Amino acid sequence: MNVDTEKIRIESAQDQGVPPRSTNMTLIIHVTDFNDNPPVFEKPFYEAEVVENCALMTTVLQVKSKDADSRENGKVFYRITNGSSAFGIDEKSGVVYTNENIDRETQNTYELTVTAQDQGKAFGIDEKSGMIYTNENIDRETQNTYELTVTAQDQGKPPLSSSVVIRVFVLDVNDNAPVCASGTMKMVVPRDSALSTTVGTVVVADPDNGINGTVVYRSQQSNALFFVKSNG
Repeated sequence: MNVDTEKIRIESAQDQGVPPRSTNMTLIIHVTDFNDNPPVFEKPFYEAEVVENCALMTTVLQVKSKDADSRENGKVFYRITNGSSAFGIDEKSGVVYTNENIDRETQNTYELTVTAQDQGKAFGIDEKSGMIYTNENIDRETQNTYELTVTAQDQGKPPLSSSVVIRVFVLDVNDNAPVCASGTMKMVVPRDSALSTTVGTVVVADPDNGINGTVVYRSQQSNALFFVKSNG
């Protein structure tokens, strides 16, 4: 059920007196959003051109993404996580701009990685002990790393503080079964083929990581005519 608000009308709440008395009421239930949708870019790949020796802060392009969650969970911020210091990005609008002088003779192409991150709080922290804990379900196939900024502040006047960046790497759990490209595959082999003739290749995908995503093949039926290699 995908709703934001549900209204339930309780038709009658009646006592046991003589005569019985009753009343009606409407109960409104507000469904709280769960941060279960990652931001999705409108395009899988962006490409732009910029004139060399242009002024600093020249707009190159704007990246856009959508997040199906609501309120804070759906607010997206952008950052460049890999690339060149020659470019910067407005964290709210997604506008990419020049940060340094661009000289074509020095470098004529740049490749940047932009990360869109919502404001859902996958992690929380105990303000007294500093213990960090998960706030929601963590799925490596959806997001495999998180970057947290933790600030410690004393109670002095004025208060003094220090911050540290924590990177959390999500370890894989074998929670995905291999999926075949097709439920039934048809293969043809010429008659009188030599031994060890390849009949076909079975292709499956497993989004898990490492050994959890390594697939080994075997036939469930004993057949003296054909042999399935463990690698497909």
